[in-house]
Amino acid sequence: TQIEGDYLVQRMGKLNRRETSKMSVYSVTIDHEKSSVVDFTNNVSDAVWATISLLQSPEYVRRAIYNALDIHTDRSSVWTSVRSTVSALESISMLRKLSDNGDAAEMESPVALIYKAVAFEKKWERHALREIWDVFLEYMEEYQNKVASKEFGEIVSMNAKVFSFCASCTLTLFQALDDEDLFGKHYPFSLNQLRRISQLTRDVLYHSVWLKDTLNVKSKKRRFFAKNEPTVSEVEVTTQEMLAYDVMTESAVSLYDSLHERHTRHRIMPDKQWLFPSIPVQELGLSNGTTRMFSNQMYVDVESDDESNSGNVTTTPEMASDRVKTVLRKLPQVIPFEQRVLIFHDYIKSDKYRLGDPDLYYRLRITVRRDHLFEDSFKQLRDKGVEIKNRVQITFVNDHGLEEAGIDGGGVFKEFITHFMRQVFDGESSLWKCTDNNELYPSPSKLNTDPESLARYEFTGRMLGKAVYEGILVEPSFAGFFLNRLLGKSNRIHDLQSLDHEVYKHLMAIRNIPDPEDLCLNFQVATEDGVVALKRNGEDYPVTKENRYEYISRMAHFLLNAQFAPQVRAFARGFSDMIPAGWVQMFSPRELQLVIGGDDKGYDINNMKRHVVYNGGYSESHPTIIQFWEIVQDFDPDDKARLLHFVTSCPRPPLQGFGALNPKICIYRVPISSDKERLPSASTCVNLLKLPEYSSKNVLKNKLLFAINQVVGFELS
Repeated sequence: TQIEGDYLVQRMGKLNRRETSKMSVYSVTIDHEKSSVVDFTNNVSDAVWATISLLQSPEYVRRAIYNALDIHTDRSSVWTSVRSTVSALESISMLRKLSDNGDAAEMESPVALIYKAVAFEKKWERHALREIWDVFLEYMEEYQNKVASKEFGEIVSMNAKVFSFCASCTLTLFQALDDEDLFGKHYPFSLNQLRRISQLTRDVLYHSVWLKDTLNVKSKKRRFFAKNEPTVSEVEVTTQEMLAYDVMTESAVSLYDSLHERHTRHRIMPDKQWLFPSIPVQELGLSNGTTRMFSNQMYVDVESDDESNSGNVTTTPEMASDRVKTVLRKLPQVIPFEQRVLIFHDYIKSDKYRLGDPDLYYRLRITVRRDHLFEDSFKQLRDKGVEIKNRVQITFVNDHGLEEAGIDGGGVFKEFITHFMRQVFDGESSLWKCTDNNELYPSPSKLNTDPESLARYEFTGRMLGKAVYEGILVEPSFAGFFLNRLLGKSNRIHDLQSLDHEVYKHLMAIRNIPDPEDLCLNFQVATEDGVVALKRNGEDYPVTKENRYEYISRMAHFLLNAQFAPQVRAFARGFSDMIPAGWVQMFSPRELQLVIGGDDKGYDINNMKRHVVYNGGYSESHPTIIQFWEIVQDFDPDDKARLLHFVTSCPRPPLQGFGALNPKICIYRVPISSDKERLPSASTCVNLLKLPEYSSKNVLKNKLLFAINQVVGFELS
């Protein structure tokens, strides 16, 4: 039943419902008796360009899919019909080019056309994409329950085009759907469907990314199952099949990332179900000490416990296996966040080991005025680049122009970087703006794109990277869309909520307006620097019913990605001098903020208590210390945060607990002759709390609360 190209061209405009389904519309014809596949791109390539011109009607594409869904009643035949039709459409999409005829320049890309036709279904009672997913999920889940892991991987490979098509259409749809559509109205997927799609995508990725070598996808032979039949025959793996497999993997990565991002705001399935089942610890490229930490983690396979090199750093991030690098870069969510933090800090530890002992090697020395930290440090360090990874020794100059006493053993630098960040990101800076949630992002003004301003962004990024490199938590919170760009990712429409909720709301409303032309909009946007075109000759393109989704997408791209691109690039250059981009790509924007500033969900007093040290005559059993912990245990979350800020200069604890704090918090006894003599004080540069020995618990509580609620400065002595 092979369809020749010429015949297809003649029949395209004349097919009735049954013929359309019977011929699978455009593409792949399966001879079930011989179990052979006639690939559309190989056998009817001459008809592609005529086909594309006929596909300019989205309704035609939807009709083809509904015909495939409706022509049969038994599940097996429906699946075969849908599989053929969808594979055909994906084949056309993969060509990624247009007809050679004279109208090519005016034609929409077949990729975008086909995906939009399926994604943007107007009939709520029926949605082509939802129905395709239902058929596909049922087929894949049935086989997954019957066959071994390797055989399921081969089924994944065989249906690569179907998965790519479903994933790409879903991603196209997600660009225009907000959370209210998806989780409030459950359009077009129910929560159960989203869970099943997420689980299948995870399993596809586990086979295509993690078990790729064991599947022999790149070998010359593969097994092919026809019509759900267990009989198999080996078919030559063609270049097209390899391309289809790679396209499927990329589509699956993008879909999984998008689904997981939605999951962080609205739970789709338990967190553990997003993880890969097993990753051998030997492939992680970790130092011995960190490797032993992983030996107690359930998701890791530990095949040996060689401690012969205990205490020495013998591996580096570069020694991790290629598939681990791929997972950490593209699919970090399949590894628990806590374990990725361990991997990240091990990368830094390995890098420091490579640089050598800072007490024996090169260090930078600078002198700064406390009220001009940015200007003084910028002048002395702006051209140092990666040299800042070495120890930076700080000497402060006070208001009287005198150098402050004290030797910088690391604590003074912490004091410097803490106050540096406060000065850089205060409300007076013209380089930064705040969202309504007080989250920072670069000012998009063109005044900030001159070389000097970009140099300041780059230096700020480098100093923030230095803070992360040294494990120093800082106070500023950054907008998720800015951190997303720092990670090298593009923002999507729903990210616009955090930048400007009103603009986001109005853009979403355009989707439901019967005739958007009544709004008199075109593809331009007004900014403080003037009018900017969203596409070439944007003033000549009014927003219509047909192009409104394109308008929404282009507007979101400009506001979230394009308008401050030079500033972000400069900041990222500086940051990557300290922290290579590949190291932070294992985190989401929210997770990167936790790495930069710690966890804002409060902290465990018992964990803090276990890792505090005492000096000056205090001990764990001292009456004042017992009273202190009883008081702190009863603090509300705000007072707990103020206490931690008072002692360490950051209100948030380290992600790995107080055991990771360096130096550890120390409570030092201060003898007094009267309760009125002095308040509790702190040296944040060394995490030291100087606690007087008060006469009663009530006095201790009042003095402590008064101290932590004051904003005071001090100099070194």
